[in-house]
Amino acid sequence: MTGKQKEDSTTVAAITLVDDDAATEGVDHYIVFVGLNVAPGTNQFSDKYQIVASAGKRDIDLSSLINGDLTPDDGDHVYFTVVAVDDADHVSNPKGNDSTMIVWDKAGPGKPTGLTFVDNPGMNTMTYSWNDQTSDDDLDHFEVYFNNGSEATPENNGVKKTYESNYRGNNLVRGVGKILDLLDVKEGDEIHITVYAVDRFGNRSEPAKISAIYSLVN
Repeated sequence: MTGKQKEDSTTVAAITLVDDDAATEGVDHYIVFVGLNVAPGTNQFSDKYQIVASAGKRDIDLSSLINGDLTPDDGDHVYFTVVAVDDADHVSNPKGNDSTMIVWDKAGPGKPTGLTFVDNPGMNTMTYSWNDQTSDDDLDHFEVYFNNGSEATPENNGVKKTYESNYRGNNLVRGVGKILDLLDVKEGDEIHITVYAVDRFGNRSEPAKISAIYSLVN
């Protein structure tokens, strides 16, 4: 068995079960036991586990295990042990290759730096940018939230955009489907921007925040 943390998830492991003898041994299903910072036991009455119908690539959701969920912190070791079960409910004894361990990642990339946001009076545009962050090995993409009149957050925003890791900002312009129009921006409105760096598991950095007043007058 091998495993890794599933991309775009902080609660799911993607494991691969290989059992070339399943057919000849009459395997009906598998039980994957999970332990946090310690190898799990294999007691179905007390240890945490998930039932898996067959071998292959399978997702193990730590938030919905039988006998209780697991919530690993960043850097925790999550251990997995699999046993096979036949039609008569006989359970195999796990061997060395029936276990694996994943170091859990719940830390986001570094906070975006150098965020600037300026109005371009008389040009109907605003410009925002931040420093290049492509040297951050943990960075996968950016989430950028825009809002009119109050702080932009994942829960409270007028527009959300996702950009690739080499993105560093752009102009906000008027036009159908453009951000300034989507936010219904008018003279004197305060526009808020919040930028998160995000890793491949969906962990966000600390937010970088800024705002600026939109003006049509030089």
